[in-house]
Amino acid sequence: MQNEEVKTQVNQWKNNIAAVDFELFSPESWHDRVYFNQPADFSNEKIFDPAFIAKACELLKTDKLIISIARRHRMQITNYYDDFQHLEDFFWSHFCIWRGENDLDDEVISEMVIVAEKNQITHIVPLGFRMNMYEKDGQRLLNYSTMDDFGDEIDFQQIIEKNKIAVNSEIFKD
Repeated sequence: MQNEEVKTQVNQWKNNIAAVDFELFSPESWHDRVYFNQPADFSNEKIFDPAFIAKACELLKTDKLIISIARRHRMQITNYYDDFQHLEDFFWSHFCIWRGENDLDDEVISEMVIVAEKNQITHIVPLGFRMNMYEKDGQRLLNYSTMDDFGDEIDFQQIIEKNKIAVNSEIFKD
């Protein structure tokens, strides 16, 4: 960022990302607990726009987010601090989308999630676990596979904190 030409290009990039329109919506089934972007070109790049992150925090009434971008043009965002059942549903949706079970598109992005705070991305997180569903006695049951020992219960925040990788956000500062 000390090179003026690079600084000019980064500022232009920031302006371009900020100029991309966005709409966040929550399907009725998610009860305003998960928001999705309106799929379009560069819609996922909005995670680099501080105003976008701030708006998502406002909608979810939090200062910390989990963002899933498992497929191109498809982002889902939720409150980092939400309860176990809700986060389990969120991560199940993440894995279904990542595996292409929802027929949204064919372009896989990442099985990792992103953590953002207030108005910027702070971490990327390789999850380190997988989820699979089976039915027993008419009920949906999820089981987990992981290399880590988390005892009898999965704690999503514990997994995130253990696996998170800091993102150098110096380029996003004004």
